[in-house]
Amino acid sequence: MKIEKLSECSVKIILTGKDLSDYGIRYDSWDSQSAAGFLLSVSDEIKEKTGADITSEKLYVEIFSRINNCLIFVSFPPKSTRRIRKEQIVCTFPDFESLKSFCRKIYDEFPEMIYSDSLYYSPCTLRLIFEIPSEYREFVEDSAGEGTVSEYDAVMRASTREYYVCAESCNAVEKIVTF
Repeated sequence: MKIEKLSECSVKIILTGKDLSDYGIRYDSWDSQSAAGFLLSVSDEIKEKTGADITSEKLYVEIFSRINNCLIFVSFPPKSTRRIRKEQIVCTFPDFESLKSFCRKIYDEFPEMIYSDSLYYSPCTLRLIFEIPSEYREFVEDSAGEGTVSEYDAVMRASTREYYVCAESCNAVEKIVTF
């Protein structure tokens, strides 16, 4: 058996006639369940040779018979398109200095966590609204300093529309940090 990594999200497996015999594979009776069983049985070897852990992935498998051998292509979603749980949050600050301090901290430590961000102001406070992966929520809460962190739910959306004016509709954190 030969296992090759084709890309970050695909692997090629070549089985010889001997491999087919060793694994008890017969094309006339090889169905989806048999293919899944085979792939699970060689998953450790695939991980060892390619670094790809296929055990927790949705797989797309193509099997081609050849004279005295078999060619299998296994594809799975690339890491960048895997579903990441996101949430919209709002941080409210009493003044620009506390907002800027917060923005500096998140921009310096985890700039990649911000998917989208916007800045709103009212006569009394500033609101930074952004979308982040849920795993960063605790970091944001710990970094807010004088600010308060809340979910950007329907009530927050309504109050922001009613009482705040948009100052920056995108890249607000970066603009605040470089201000």
